[in-house]
Amino acid sequence: MGVLSACFAFLFYGGWGYWVNLGYGHEMALKVFMAQGSYSFILTLIMAVLIEGLYRLFTHRGSREQWSRSRVDWSTILSSCFVVFSGSWLVNVFAGTPEIFKTVLLGYMFGGLYTYVYVLGLSRRKP
Repeated sequence: MGVLSACFAFLFYGGWGYWVNLGYGHEMALKVFMAQGSYSFILTLIMAVLIEGLYRLFTHRGSREQWSRSRVDWSTILSSCFVVFSGSWLVNVFAGTPEIFKTVLLGYMFGGLYTYVYVLGLSRRKP
């Protein structure tokens, strides 16, 4: 299921990047498609591992320092989003994407929502 989701992410986010950058020519839009699509593919495969790892880290730290569940959850969400969103921005900077903000905005919205829901699921599962 993970590879199928990653393939969907490649096509969806790569296609979005292509569409919002098409005004700069087919060649540039195709370059953005490959950059954004590839990044989305890889990210989809590793995002759950990143979120769970950070959640465990903050849960462990929280148990030593009396963090509330909410603080653990939000630290995980914000840290995960920072890593993911920074990576997305940098990939597009290096690819020379003309419309970086428009290219990454959809991924930021869905990625943030995905992270929030995933962390809430982890929080409900853990005592």
